[in-house]
Amino acid sequence: MAQHTVAVYVENDTGEIISDLHYLHRYDSDIYEPGTLPILDAGKLNIIGKATYWTGFGRSGYDYWWVQFIRGGIRYACKANFYCYLTSEDADGRVVLKLLKDQMQVIPLKSSSCTVSLYQESALLSLIAEERAKSEPVITESSCDCKKEK
Repeated sequence: MAQHTVAVYVENDTGEIISDLHYLHRYDSDIYEPGTLPILDAGKLNIIGKATYWTGFGRSGYDYWWVQFIRGGIRYACKANFYCYLTSEDADGRVVLKLLKDQMQVIPLKSSSCTVSLYQESALLSLIAEERAKSEPVITESSCDCKKEK
C-alpha cells in the first residue's frame, strides 16, 4: 500500500466571477482535506489545496470530491458522495476541478476524468429529500406489527 499526494487546482469556466469557493477531498473516511478561495475570476486557474490518497491492496480507492461556491448571487454545490478514482500514475501531479455552468469535471493527470452536476443550493436540498424519500420504507397499518391502542 502506497501513499500519494497531488496538488488540486480549480479552474473557473463558468463565464462569471465566483466567490466563497469551498473544496473538500476525502479519501474513504481516512483523510479530509479542505481548501477555500475568496474569489476566482472567470477563465482563471488557481491552486486550492492537495489530495492525499492510497493505492494498493486493502484500499477501496474512493476519492470523494465536493465543491460549493457563489456565482451571480446564488450558491451552487455538487452532491456530497461524488467520487472519482486516482491511481499511482497520478502521483505527484495535479488534479484540476473544472467548474462549468452546471457541471464540475475532476481531471486527473493520467486517470480518467469524471463529471458531476452542480445544483443551486435549494435544488440540491430538494434532490437530497427526494432521494431520502425513495430509500425510506413506507410503513402502513398492514405492514406494522403494532398493538392498537384502545
